[in-house]
Amino acid sequence: MNTTGVLYIYGQAKTWKGEKNMVKKNLIRAKIAEKESNYIKCAEAIGVSTTTFSSKINGHTLFTINQAKLLSHYLELTLNEMRDIFLM
Repeated sequence: MNTTGVLYIYGQAKTWKGEKNMVKKNLIRAKIAEKESNYIKCAEAIGVSTTTFSSKINGHTLFTINQAKLLSHYLELTLNEMRDIFLM
């Protein structure tokens, strides 16, 4: 475990140094567009409202590990893409 790493893996998080990190929303938006999907369909795929999904994309709330996995499966993300999007 990286001792200067991120307290939370998904969504907006505080690092040990108190810096803010968030999901790389531009990468997620690009994958959503590539799949010809939208926030409504993505929200349904992870079992949340569209408002909640938007809040997660914008870093206001965190994705749970399960939500990140479900979204990754829905968007057919590779392991590298998952890392690039969700890991800080």
